[in-house]
Amino acid sequence: MLYDYVFMNKIFFIILFQISLLFSEIRHLEIGAANYDASITSKSRFEVLYYTVSKLIEKFGNKGIIYLNDIDLSGLELAKKELDLWLFQNGFEDIQVETINDDFSNISIPQINSAQMAYPESSMLSLMRYSTTFAKLIDKANFGLKIIIFSQEPLVYEAKEFKIALPFSEVIWSEKPFPRQYSSRSGQISNKLSYELLIRKREPSSCFDLFKQTI
Repeated sequence: MLYDYVFMNKIFFIILFQISLLFSEIRHLEIGAANYDASITSKSRFEVLYYTVSKLIEKFGNKGIIYLNDIDLSGLELAKKELDLWLFQNGFEDIQVETINDDFSNISIPQINSAQMAYPESSMLSLMRYSTTFAKLIDKANFGLKIIIFSQEPLVYEAKEFKIALPFSEVIWSEKPFPRQYSSRSGQISNKLSYELLIRKREPSSCFDLFKQTI
């Protein structure tokens, strides 16, 4: 009887989760969105951003808001300009792009359901880890913050550090690498093996099991 109850409970949450996706919209924060030199004129530097947005559209649909955050104003404005153009050219005119020009630790976190940092420097992660802004971000992003890192060694280290800094959060990392688009500082696009670190607020056990099964 107990097994049947637990099984039915999981099925219920799976159905509820899938229904919630149908009615959700994109509410995404991209941290470090202008993390390449503004002097690079090649539009290929934004292919990584396009790839991220295309995956968000697959998951949440073609409506919503994407927030781009960076301290580099010129690079941030250029990223918004190119993403607006890409969305228009692909018929995604119901997705708005807004910029947040400030150091991440100083910003007010908007209403979001996901966030991402692609290939951040370890020094940046160290500064963010214990900030109140970071804790607020994890609390607001229902689908968590995804951090993409090149190699496994710093990934495991960061995962352990985040578990200490955020004891009430779940920290999950990929054990095997996967190819992902990467734009070098010269603007060249390549597929590199990357690892993902996902940090999200802790949910009841049934919801946690559901999350693991559906992502």
